[in-house]
Amino acid sequence: MLFNPFTFREIELRGLISTGRAAEAVRVMQADQVHGPPVAPQWHIIERVTTGQVLLAAHHRDGASEAFRAALVAAESHRLPHQVQRTIRAADGAGLAEIGAEGRAVLQRLTDQLAPAVRR
Repeated sequence: MLFNPFTFREIELRGLISTGRAAEAVRVMQADQVHGPPVAPQWHIIERVTTGQVLLAAHHRDGASEAFRAALVAAESHRLPHQVQRTIRAADGAGLAEIGAEGRAVLQRLTDQLAPAVRR
């Protein structure tokens, strides 16, 4: 299901940080978790990246780093390169070079896994 309370919360958080309302985004993020039907695993990964972005906007670098690292681990296991790329962009934009490097390593591993085998 594409639209459920979880996805609406994700959309709200992205909108708040995109419009410079980091404090409000943090309040929404810290409110009770959304209840409803289970969502697909990729939504939890998307949420981790967005959480990292919200925390960066609120100047909570340590929390953002933790969220980004969790997103990278999960994105690699579920083979979601787009979420790895989102994490890299956010980390690089915030000067989190180590996380950006970790993301590029994950992206390379995913590329290697998904590339067709070379015949010799």
